Amino acid sequence: MARPLAGALAVPADLATRLAYERPWSARAISRCTCVRGFDRRFDELWQRARSGYSLVAERGSDFLAWRFRRSWDTNLVVGFSPPGEEKARLAGYAVVGFRDSQAVIADLFLEEPARLAPAAVWLLCEWVRSHGFESMCLPLAGCPSLLTALARHGFQNRTPHDPTLKRPVVEESPDEVLVVQSPTTALPDVASWHFNLADDI
Repeated sequence: MARPLAGALAVPADLATRLAYERPWSARAISRCTCVRGFDRRFDELWQRARSGYSLVAERGSDFLAWRFRRSWDTNLVVGFSPPGEEKARLAGYAVVGFRDSQAVIADLFLEEPARLAPAAVWLLCEWVRSHGFESMCLPLAGCPSLLTALARHGFQNRTPHDPTLKRPVVEESPDEVLVVQSPTTALPDVASWHFNLADDI
């Protein structure tokens, strides 16, 4: 008796949930996400447009991404986010999705304008992950409050909250070339302005 009742209640509950989160953004932001094979000029153009919007971020050009994920095409897919009508010409962001059993692991998620595009990107990514049969999804991330807010709205939980009492590291005189620091000071900016995830674990 309980099983048929649960099934009957699940249909309207699922519909209500989808309506509550149905396309919570302007249609001009991102219209869809599609699988991309390899890293082409669109990734370089995205990196050039977006890099100044982050205080502390690592390289995201096509050469770096191709090197970073060169041995993992069997376990990763690249999903590109595109504005309406520009699916083949322009990327507003992308995600690299890895697989671990029945879980989708987001190895990289990079957006041109996180504050404006994060709600759309997270919604589309969750929809894509569900449609491909994954039971859960995780995104290791340091910084980027816009993304964290969008993730929290979709039920993600922060498993490793930042401890503000910890000392910040200091940038060396000649930092690694792969690190792009937009801050004019020698001390790293607050963690909220960082953007690091698994792609940076090299």
